[in-house]
Amino acid sequence: MQVKLFVLTNGSTDHGEEELNKFLRSHRVLDTVCEFCHENGGYWSVLVKYLDGDPVAESPPAWRKEKKDVTKEMDEEQRKRYERFRGISCMRNEFQCSI
Repeated sequence: MQVKLFVLTNGSTDHGEEELNKFLRSHRVLDTVCEFCHENGGYWSVLVKYLDGDPVAESPPAWRKEKKDVTKEMDEEQRKRYERFRGISCMRNEFQCSI
């Protein structure tokens, strides 16, 4: 685990924000701690805990995962029951959204 500290001052937050956002996009972030300090006109202190290395190679993004078809392993009776309960669940969700 690695750590990096960013300081975002009130007067020049554009450059600091850009640097922070670029860093966050390019690393696998484990945790962040943000504190506002009132000294010297006020500034944000952001501590980022991250894993070192290429985040894409270590774990692909969630949107690239293939969805598992749960009905493939079901027999005909189970599939019909699944579809019926799925329809009931969808109707219940639509009813709750319209309330």
